[in-house]
Amino acid sequence: MTETNIAIVDMDYFFAQCEEIRKPELKDKPLAVCMFSGRTRESGAVASANYYARRSGVKAGMSIYHVKEICPDCTFIKANMEYYVSVSNKIMHALRSKFSAIEEASIDEAYIDITSLGEPKNVGKEIKQLIQETSRLTCTVGIGPNKLVAKIASDIAKPDGLLIVATDQIDDFLNPLPVERIPYIGLKTKEILNEAEITTVKEARSLTLERLRTLFGRKHGEFMYNAFRGVDLRTVSERPPHKQIGRIRSLREGGELYAELDDKVKRIATDIMKRISTSRGAFQSITALVIFEDFSYKTKARTLPLPASSADLLFKEGLSMIKEIVTENKKKEVRRVGLSVGRFKMIKEAQMDQFL
Repeated sequence: MTETNIAIVDMDYFFAQCEEIRKPELKDKPLAVCMFSGRTRESGAVASANYYARRSGVKAGMSIYHVKEICPDCTFIKANMEYYVSVSNKIMHALRSKFSAIEEASIDEAYIDITSLGEPKNVGKEIKQLIQETSRLTCTVGIGPNKLVAKIASDIAKPDGLLIVATDQIDDFLNPLPVERIPYIGLKTKEILNEAEITTVKEARSLTLERLRTLFGRKHGEFMYNAFRGVDLRTVSERPPHKQIGRIRSLREGGELYAELDDKVKRIATDIMKRISTSRGAFQSITALVIFEDFSYKTKARTLPLPASSADLLFKEGLSMIKEIVTENKKKEVRRVGLSVGRFKMIKEAQMDQFL
């Protein structure tokens, strides 16, 4: 039986590397791509940093103020999401032209089922070369018998690496790793495990399924039990390219939150409708995005019963979802909000009168 091989393409410091391509003079200097939250460039958070900046301790989510203290020679650039999305689309298109089973995990990650495509090492090198030729960017490729092991391999091999873990190597690969190397194990989970004197994956395997369920709940406990053993039954879910048009706006620092939301979302809805051409005159899906001060984010999506082409409808539906996200995350300060629309239809196909 052929062993399953899943590869993950993980772009290296994606936003910052994109900026290095546009501005080669920044390539050998500390660089941070930021989401600015105020009128000045003193307020905001880091979205991505190159490895020169990381050597000084700069990390995603860190405040710009803090970065200036620990890395005074760092260059700060405002994030340009439209540019990064365009680069991502170019990369994903190149991958789809070469491989059939692709799952876009995020703007800078994609899983590929490379089972039966030949020697994994050769396929991994082929992927890296394709990315380089397509975008002039480097990536790290992790390959394993499932998505979980592949992801951990890519995290360890960064930057510009290639790491392959076979099925019979899983135990030796995972056992010495600190528990936080397992995806979705954050600081709080790590602290609980450390309190139980569990610091490595090998030590974590001593915890029974019942114990993990008690500590972390049924769903997360079961995930951790399997993850510590390198078990992941998820398959590569092939998804067609998802075309969307969207906009993101920053909130003014010190402004009244709900008044700001009304104003920004209305502007976003108007901007989006101006960008929708005659051939994409109606949309049927709306996605709302809220970015918080620590650069974490939440999204919500809705599918309309019929295609629509109304800025007012987009404003009302989008604002409703954004306020739901804000209410569910009351302790977090909102920095940016956004909307995107998709599932486009020709105007003549849309029964828009019901929405106008």
